[in-house]
Amino acid sequence: MLYYKVMRAVRSRLNLGPLQLRNYLEHLSKFVPAPRGVKATKESIGGIDCDRIVYRGETNDTVILYLHGGAFAFGSSKTHRAMMGHLARLTGSEVIAPNYRLSPEFKYPAALDDCESVYTRLLETYPGKKIVVIGDSAGGNLTCALTERCISKNKPTPAKLALLSPWLDLRSDSESAKLNQATDSVFDKEDLKSYAAIYADESDFQVPEISPIQSVNLAHYPPVLLQAATNELLFPDSDIFAKRLEEAQVHVKFQPSDKLFHSWQVFPDYVSEGMKSLEDVADFVRQVED
Repeated sequence: MLYYKVMRAVRSRLNLGPLQLRNYLEHLSKFVPAPRGVKATKESIGGIDCDRIVYRGETNDTVILYLHGGAFAFGSSKTHRAMMGHLARLTGSEVIAPNYRLSPEFKYPAALDDCESVYTRLLETYPGKKIVVIGDSAGGNLTCALTERCISKNKPTPAKLALLSPWLDLRSDSESAKLNQATDSVFDKEDLKSYAAIYADESDFQVPEISPIQSVNLAHYPPVLLQAATNELLFPDSDIFAKRLEEAQVHVKFQPSDKLFHSWQVFPDYVSEGMKSLEDVADFVRQVED
């Protein structure tokens, strides 16, 4: 929890906005390098700048599309490279990480449009049943939003989804926004409201592409792995979503953890539970059917 205490102290003293926080996290990522044997190359996929991450040059026929978190306003393939490198190592799959457009410069649907462009391009190489989409926090939101869009457009849906501490409800009266468990998070309920407001118009918060917890298409979802800490601010989102997936008879593996923090999986080299969680994600990915 030391990292989060330091971050909250920094934010309270400096009053960091989204752009300043974005720059800070980019610099901080230097201290969380990718594991040895991992190679990341830049390329344009579907017109979007992406990182293609492989471990020791070996890949199988399943690809991971990783959508990074960061409240839709910060984060990048650089800030998440360590965890994505471990996913490539643990699964033997290549990982594609789009640097989608961020708010407040670009509001909804820019980020989702970018993710869809990359996914559509990947469908030309991989059948949908070989593409696993994984996302943490806001990336978990985009993972579900992308699935919603595939369903609405009759596109092949991903083989599986892995949602890590996902932000699934942007409404100001969401169950997560009603709580304030700020001791175990850099953010609090006021952050949820302010970052939601710079991502989308409040009049659209009911739309499933913005608040996937409102989805009426859950019966069409592929299998889902969902990880969240019981003490993190966004846990109510995950708890409700997991129950609704079960009611829709979707195969969902819900893994609540105790005494952890939001998106702990991003720090597998510093948090032992982070590595264990990534190993569970890797097991889930490897079970993609032929």
